[in-house]
Order: sequence, then structure tokens, then C-alpha cells
Amino acid sequence: MKGAEYMKYNKKFKELLVKKNVSGYELSRKTGIPQSTISDWVSEKSDIIFAQFNNICEICYALNCDPKKFYWVFRHDYDIEFLFED
Repeated sequence: MKGAEYMKYNKKFKELLVKKNVSGYELSRKTGIPQSTISDWVSEKSDIIFAQFNNICEICYALNCDPKKFYWVFRHDYDIEFLFED
């Protein structure tokens, strides 16, 4: 299930960064995740779906979103707005 199937998750990740107006550099600085890793996700060189759980938690904390909602948005193709609903 590698390749195109997973790339949709990277597209969601890019959409999330645009929505929150956060650059890869800023996210790296806030999370401690190497900028090269974030860049690979954004450029679709590697799949964010395989990111370590602690990295996902750091991303959610930095972007002020619930990790459970993050999972639903990425795994069940929910709209990105779901992350910011109360």
C-alpha cells in the first residue's frame, strides 16, 4: 500500500501547515523534528503516515490540535477543519 495511497496523507499535512500559516522551519523549531524530515513529508519524499507517534504528538501540540482528531483527519479522510472544531 506504498506510494500514491500514502501521498494523500502528505497532501493533508501540507494543507494543515497552510491552514495554520506555519512553515516547515517554524514547525521544526517548535517540535524539535528535523527540518529535513518535515521537508521530506511536504515534498512527498517520505510518508508522514510512518512518522513516530511522539513526532505526531509534537506536531499536534505545536499546532494546537487534538492528536485523536489528527488521526481521524489523516486516516479517515476527514476535512482538515475537523481538527479545529470544539
